[in-house]
Amino acid sequence: MRWPNAVGGRRFLAALFVARRPVARLAALALTLSGACSPSVTAQPAPAVPSLVDSRSLPSARSVLGAVRPSRATRGSRPVPEEPSASGPTADEPRVILWVWHGEQDLRGLPSDVGVAYLARTVTARLGAPTITMPRRSALWLDPDTARTAVVHVEVRRGATLAAAADHVLRAAESASREEGVREVQIDFDCPRSMRADYAVLLAGLRARLPRAQRLSITALGSWCASDRWLADVDVDRVVPMLFGPGHEAGLLHRARASGEPLREPRCRDAIGVREGDPPLTPTPRTLFVFPRSRWTRDRAVHEARRAGRGTRPATRG
Repeated sequence: MRWPNAVGGRRFLAALFVARRPVARLAALALTLSGACSPSVTAQPAPAVPSLVDSRSLPSARSVLGAVRPSRATRGSRPVPEEPSASGPTADEPRVILWVWHGEQDLRGLPSDVGVAYLARTVTARLGAPTITMPRRSALWLDPDTARTAVVHVEVRRGATLAAAADHVLRAAESASREEGVREVQIDFDCPRSMRADYAVLLAGLRARLPRAQRLSITALGSWCASDRWLADVDVDRVVPMLFGPGHEAGLLHRARASGEPLREPRCRDAIGVREGDPPLTPTPRTLFVFPRSRWTRDRAVHEARRAGRGTRPATRG
């Protein structure tokens, strides 16, 4: 944790002067510390200090630290996403995308056809308590041209509802979409059957808010793509079934490999999520998402990307 710098300190004192009541003073303290202690996804080759990418402090962080490569967007405007278009895969789309979850990680030097899907926000809904949105808390170093997917992980605890947290999810996803170099926003939510209608409405609303050139994807349980199909009308650009883990999901993957038959839901065939080191899939997907068995190192990431990339189909222009 870093304490506020000189600029943050002046902002903090000014906030305390204006906030005369104790509750307002506590709020000022929380906002100031959150802006000063947020970690980053950094696109410089070797930054001395990780940049700040919390949505509450992004513009000031860029102007004070200068650690983030300048964006084409101006303050307060929507970013202009890079290709690929959300309408379909293109020739420059990564063939392998590495999921990057918790922990500080340095993934500079990845091959040009490898992307990164990093945990950008976590939204947690709890019964009888405010919904909490947590930004990424650890630094991630990437090359400036590495394709990036910003992942928003959603947790709805027992007794809570997705509908009550929908606004938080939308704001978190929009904020993540404006981070430097983000081509795709991905929602990671193991949606129970009782919340599917609310989830479909949320995704339609989010798709309407994002630029069409910025892809929207979701992770999916294997069962959604095999026997429990409900994704045909969900308004997203890509569905990524996670065919790893214990029990039913691993069984689906085993049967798919043994039979050589594609998943029954057509939307689940172009991109597949597997765990690091899993054997190649048949038939091969166009894009492979890979979840690590432990925190990525650069050498392991490069090795896995090369190994997994041999089992993917080249993208075609669409």
